[in-house]
This record gives sequence, structure tokens and C-alpha cells, in this order.
Amino acid sequence: MPSRSQYALMSSKDKNTVLFTCYSSAIAFFDFLIYLYLADMLAATLFPVSSDPNLMKIQGLSLFAIGYVARPLGGVIFGRYGDIKGRKPLLLISILITAASLLAMGCLPTYAQWGLAAPALFIVLRIIHGMAYGLYVPLSWVFVAEHVPRQYLSVGCSYVTA
Repeated sequence: MPSRSQYALMSSKDKNTVLFTCYSSAIAFFDFLIYLYLADMLAATLFPVSSDPNLMKIQGLSLFAIGYVARPLGGVIFGRYGDIKGRKPLLLISILITAASLLAMGCLPTYAQWGLAAPALFIVLRIIHGMAYGLYVPLSWVFVAEHVPRQYLSVGCSYVTA
């Protein structure tokens, strides 16, 4: 916690910390949830063409579910590292992993070009992306909670969530 009076006002550094975390949270949330909206297109691109449209929808939604299920793994695997080395480096690492995995997913070839390697690589990258996002979300709340005065704790965390 910052070493200042319990009734101190939020400084410009505190406001910048909250704003940075809010903007990066919005981008990370968008990056994570975009797959829900693009499920049909991704399934058509990454899986073999199927005559059953319901199977295509299930395949597309499974890509979203894989990332969602991987979220707790990020906190379990990297949480201790954040306690030892600090939350700020881990927050930046999670942002970089999220961005790098998203870039790699965007550069992947289609099923028609690489066959089964394309969906396999996409699933691995989606797991990594989900783990980084699962690490980022609670870490951003803790990071804001540690850098704002106590009376602004709920406001700062609610901005991050919103």
C-alpha cells in the first residue's frame, strides 16, 4: 500500500495508473471475447469443411471455451511468480503474452494450407492467450488496489472492471 495518509487525494500518478489499467483491460477483454463473435468464421477457416452447420458452430464455440477454461491455469501457474518478483513485471508480461499470442493467431494459416497443424496451433495459442488473460484480470485489480489511496480502492477497481 502507498505510504501516505489514509485521507490523501488521488494523485495524477494514481490516476494514470488507473487509466492505463482500464485501457489495457478494455483491450484485453475485447481480444478475449472477439472469438465469441467470430466463432463461425474461425470454424470455417480452421477446421475441415463440414456439411453440418451445427457441428461448425460447436467447433467455433469450442475455440472460445478452450480459452475460457484455460483462464484459471494462468493464475495457478504464474501467481507465485508475481508474489515473489512483483506484480508490475507480471502485469506487463501478461499484457505482452496476450498481445503476442493474438498476433500469432492472426498470422496462422488456414486448414486448407496446413491441415491439422493449423487448428492444433490455434488451440495451443488460445490456451496461452486464455492463461495470460486469466492472469491479467485479477492482477489488474490487485495492482490498482496497491497503487491508489484506500478510500479510492473501490472506485479504482470498479473502473478496471467497467
